[in-house]
Amino acid sequence: MAPDVRYATLREGLQELIETPPSLRSDGETIAFLQRVRSQVDYVISTSVAEFDQWREWGHDGALTATAWIDTVCHLPKKEARAQLRRGQALAALPLVAAAWAAGDIGGAHVDAVIVTSGPRPTGRPAGE
Repeated sequence: MAPDVRYATLREGLQELIETPPSLRSDGETIAFLQRVRSQVDYVISTSVAEFDQWREWGHDGALTATAWIDTVCHLPKKEARAQLRRGQALAALPLVAAAWAAGDIGGAHVDAVIVTSGPRPTGRPAGE
């Protein structure tokens, strides 16, 4: 099933949020909620990018790496694509960090700090790098 069909409810909810005037979503409770959801979406993206890289899905379009594919197709700077890949790959060795990020309790910057302090990447260099 295509992502636009599979995630239609998510897209509709996001559109509703976008159409809500900022003044109606500027209270502290909503800001905290949005930050938590953003962390959860970042977790989903990073874990998806790691799988995308592992299965070399990017090669079907002639790309040389996952990050190059993301840069070209998604218009995301390679630095950010590399960070998404690095985070997603590291989570396999960091189950508590993965659970906290999936719950929205921490963000990507927290994950990066744990990766830096936990030593070398558990999987070595990314397959797509």
